[in-house]
Amino acid sequence: MDKKYSIQDLVDIERLRELFENFSIATGFTTGFVAYPSQELLITTGWRDICTKFHRACPASAQCCKESNVYLTACLKDLKELNIKPCDNGLVDGATPVIVRGVHLASLSTGQVLLAPPDIAFFKSHAVKYGYDTDEYLAALAKVPVVTEEALKSALTFLSSLAVQIAEEGLQRLQIQEATGALRKAKAEVDRKVEQRTLELHIVNEQLQSELSERERAQEKLSYQADLLDKVSDAIISTDDALRIQTWNKAAERIYGWKAEEALEKNVDEIFCTEFIGPSKKEVAEILAAKGCVETEVIHKDRQGHKLFVRGNVAVLKNAQGEATGTVGVLRDVTKRKVAEEQLSAIRKELEQRVTERTAELNRANRTLRMLNACDEALLRAKIETDLLHEICRVIVEIGKAKMAWIGFAENDAEKTIRPVASAGTDKGYLKQAQVSWADVPRGRGPMGMAIRTHQTHQCLNIADAPCFAPWREAALQRGYRALISIPLLWEDQCFGALSIYSARAEGFSKAEVNLLQRLTNNITFGLVALRTRAGHEYLQKELLQISEREKQLIAQELHDGLCQNMAGTALMSRMLHIRLEARNDPDAKSAKEIYELLNTSVHEARNLSHGLHPVGPQGEGLMNALTQLAGTVRNLFHIDCTFECPRRVIIENETISTHLFRITQEAINNARKHGEADRVTISLQRSPKVITLTIEDNGVGIPAKMPKKAGMGLRIMNHRATEIGVAISVCRAGKKGGTVVTCTLPASR
Repeated sequence: MDKKYSIQDLVDIERLRELFENFSIATGFTTGFVAYPSQELLITTGWRDICTKFHRACPASAQCCKESNVYLTACLKDLKELNIKPCDNGLVDGATPVIVRGVHLASLSTGQVLLAPPDIAFFKSHAVKYGYDTDEYLAALAKVPVVTEEALKSALTFLSSLAVQIAEEGLQRLQIQEATGALRKAKAEVDRKVEQRTLELHIVNEQLQSELSERERAQEKLSYQADLLDKVSDAIISTDDALRIQTWNKAAERIYGWKAEEALEKNVDEIFCTEFIGPSKKEVAEILAAKGCVETEVIHKDRQGHKLFVRGNVAVLKNAQGEATGTVGVLRDVTKRKVAEEQLSAIRKELEQRVTERTAELNRANRTLRMLNACDEALLRAKIETDLLHEICRVIVEIGKAKMAWIGFAENDAEKTIRPVASAGTDKGYLKQAQVSWADVPRGRGPMGMAIRTHQTHQCLNIADAPCFAPWREAALQRGYRALISIPLLWEDQCFGALSIYSARAEGFSKAEVNLLQRLTNNITFGLVALRTRAGHEYLQKELLQISEREKQLIAQELHDGLCQNMAGTALMSRMLHIRLEARNDPDAKSAKEIYELLNTSVHEARNLSHGLHPVGPQGEGLMNALTQLAGTVRNLFHIDCTFECPRRVIIENETISTHLFRITQEAINNARKHGEADRVTISLQRSPKVITLTIEDNGVGIPAKMPKKAGMGLRIMNHRATEIGVAISVCRAGKKGGTVVTCTLPASR
């Protein structure tokens, strides 16, 4: 290859940039792509902060980078295949030339890496030397990967090979275009020469016909014409009216291999063995009879039997009376041109086929990857098992372009049936009548039954003729199913189901697609196990809360019916004792009164405690009453200014919701008292047409502006209770001066 092409002529720079960027993301290696000899920087990817923000940003340290570049550039001029050099800034760079068919067209570099763990003392002194911020510089250093020299060489070799391969493809494309252009020019020149030769023959023919009456002049002209015919490069052949050859020039001898004395007086069919590739023999004869001349391409054979592609112009010879006396033809051998055209056509078809196949393969892989990503997103969002499975099937059909997809669970009944749990796509009752089993019976030998029984992926490449699919073939073909794949759902060496995907095309899934689908089923299995585990945890938490509430109710009832009644009776007896002692002016009357008052206070506090353990009654106004009493209890017990505001009646019929809201309020007040050091708390319960809002606001120190990653027990309990009853909860600072606001919001319809 000469140097008439630059790297920009051969390579799609944007495509190469995208490949290099993906390479940098996947491997962590940087890239730099420079045109040679212009030294134009075409591509940079993945450059590290330590170089862009420190080494190259400082003029003094940037000099070290320039010296390293000068060294690598000098090596590349000598066309060394691989060059690796540590720079004075402590990092390692490498470069290699991009050589296409012996021509140096570009240079490729990578690096900004370490071949060994960094010498921190060196880099600290480096930061001091050039005035960097030491902490930021060391933080940038920590992002520099440590790789082996072999890995760096492999990265350079891979990138160079990739660039050379893409450049080679571009060179081939340009060369094909140039060759095609040259062939077109050659064809135009041939057509021009044929037209010119035809015109010459017409002139010769007219001269022959006009001079037939004069023998001497005719003889002279015949000699002249014979000499002329021998000098032209095309075969010129004339025949009589019986198609016996009368003229055979030197070019005809060279092209066909027959000497003139061997060819003369022989029939043209005997010499040429003509094969018509355009108009038929009959059509050529009709055109010749109607127009007197014809131009066509045919296949002849030479003396050795080799095929020749010939472009010919044939004209009818006539005498003075206008009678046909024979023919004359100018024949040009175009075999080389035809062979070149066929080779170019074959190359073009092969390239088009390869591009089509590669494009289809990439499209299928990209579609499968997009499907996998969408399924992963569904797994992250999933809360309910059935919703997850239906969403997976929907994604496979809509994004993966499957005809139908379904998931079945293996039952352990006597028939070992497979129960469909989710599906999407063209079903039309197919699954209802399928009756698929995983037993070793005819309906258990299909792909899904085999996948569950063997714990391996199974495919049916063509439903129309697969013996194992006989029980379902007719129904499947009616719905447009042509092929399918079944992948088992495995967990801890146990198979509990399978995923089946049906295609509208009778073709198999590639190895890459099968690997991605197996990864998808692994993710589905993990998601199902996670959902079931989480559901179990939520059930246990709910049971614990319910048990706690029941125990509190029992304790509250015991306090109210037992202890409070006994203390009330004791207080009454103390009252009677006080009255009797006071009537006798006994000095112990005062002590009896104190006992009585203390007992009354204890009874009151026990009743408040009982009410706190079971605060909300079954009536709709139970929450309002409970919050009113809670505010009073907080004021009396803790001497905190606690008020309850409820401008209009708020009725909540669901006692469970009311109880959880009351417990959230209790926890918020407890946090304000213990941790917030608040002396004022406001409880607000309001209702709008759409929502009910419960707010607890205090004037304490407030929650931290930045909450810790692990919330305290109180916040976790409040969040769990809110989640349990489907209430939105937020906890935030009341303002710049402090304070905390806890807000619960639920639909008014509840």
